[in-house]
Amino acid sequence: MDGVTAVNFADLGILPPVYAFARALVTGRGAVPDAVVRRAAAAGLGPADVLQLVTECAFATLVGLVDNLAGRIGLDEPLRPQSWK
Repeated sequence: MDGVTAVNFADLGILPPVYAFARALVTGRGAVPDAVVRRAAAAGLGPADVLQLVTECAFATLVGLVDNLAGRIGLDEPLRPQSWK
């Protein structure tokens, strides 16, 4: 993942535009309205940050699909204490 911008969204105060972008990306099946893109850009997200969001959403979607196809896949040991009960 070298070269991917590491952004701590909470520290930058841009969590609402990030959430709006990710939500629009998923609910719009990739078609994000221009207003949402402009809001993300105005909050300081650059092209690398947008690509990171798209990648994270795509990965989460893929994991969900695989999990549904394979049945419930157990969490790795380090993550088990944080699992939903």
